[in-house]
Amino acid sequence: MKKNLHYYVAAWALVLAMFASCSKEETNQPIDVNQVDISEAGQNPDDLLLSNQNDRIALSGYLYTQTNATGNNQIMIYRHNWAGALTYVGAVSTGGSGNGKSLSSQGALAIDRQQNRLFAVNAGSNSLSMFSIDPANGNLTLLDNEPLQSVTPVSVTVKGSFVYVVNDGSNNIRGLQVIGGNSMVLLSNSSKVLSSSGAGPAQISFSPNGNWLHVTERNKNFIRTFQVNAGGYAQPGTNTAAIGKTPVGFCYGRSNTLVVTHAESNAVGQSVGASYSGNNSNILATVNGSISTAQSGSGCAAGTIFGRYAFVTNNISNNISSYYIASSGNLVLVNGSAAATGNAPTDICLSNSNLFVYAINSGDGTISAYLRGVLGTLIPIGTTSGVTTFGAGLVSY
Repeated sequence: MKKNLHYYVAAWALVLAMFASCSKEETNQPIDVNQVDISEAGQNPDDLLLSNQNDRIALSGYLYTQTNATGNNQIMIYRHNWAGALTYVGAVSTGGSGNGKSLSSQGALAIDRQQNRLFAVNAGSNSLSMFSIDPANGNLTLLDNEPLQSVTPVSVTVKGSFVYVVNDGSNNIRGLQVIGGNSMVLLSNSSKVLSSSGAGPAQISFSPNGNWLHVTERNKNFIRTFQVNAGGYAQPGTNTAAIGKTPVGFCYGRSNTLVVTHAESNAVGQSVGASYSGNNSNILATVNGSISTAQSGSGCAAGTIFGRYAFVTNNISNNISSYYIASSGNLVLVNGSAAATGNAPTDICLSNSNLFVYAINSGDGTISAYLRGVLGTLIPIGTTSGVTTFGAGLVSY
């Protein structure tokens, strides 16, 4: 245990030393034009967090993913230790069933850390499960499994007591409300249609201020936005044309940005990312165009706590790309291949501590773990097996 601790502390020290060296010798050595800006003159909060580990090195946490199995969908629970390594804890039934195949989505699970709740879509039984999370050990207790009166839910999001699901089969979104802390009810008249039939929704998420819902439509190349009123009811949606083809996953960055991946119909080496301004509105506009990763099959995205970095899985290239979000909202490619993954990575998330990055590999049923380094770098920790190849969703607690 001590040997591993020394290894990871040394790794942090090495990366930080490299950063310091580059800063001191910038007049003598060729440096990426963006590197000094990315460091924010040494004040990037997502990087400063890495240099102060005294109060974080002992932190552990939990990861959740679903099997999406037909017959008995389950939530698989993993614990990560202070070094980011994963240990399987167990599995809990959702009370519903999956569909036993890829959902082609991001966000099949959603977490409410304030209320210690986990939500999971059941794509086979067309229902939504809600669990309570025990803060002491990460264990789950099933509270409710609510029929959605919609077909093939693929992504879920939560804000306060309101929960919304996007449904691929019925081409709509539908809202629910948590009542009394342990049950859900469907919001009447909350069903709103997507842009057109066969939209292929990939992700739904509340905006940071909770007043809007964003949905990526991978088949129609739209980002659809719905305003949500004070009663939790979504209004009819409006469309923003994506700058690239096949928008899939997204995360929110600083300066009111929405960072979206575009798989470009899975063309080889053509995946791009883009930053859209106005994430707390339905007026989305690209900030600095599409930014190529030169990778293939761009899919899911996860952002750091302070919104400086976004990490993106590439399902065909089998790696992770890293971006920096500038104060202007500009998206800057840090590394098209920041780290190798297993086969066909899909969902990705950061640990609750902002220190570790995890990605599910649907092709070989594994989870890859990484330690974050400064300037958007990733240091491999290891790989954990045992995940179903058609599993879906990945969230941390």
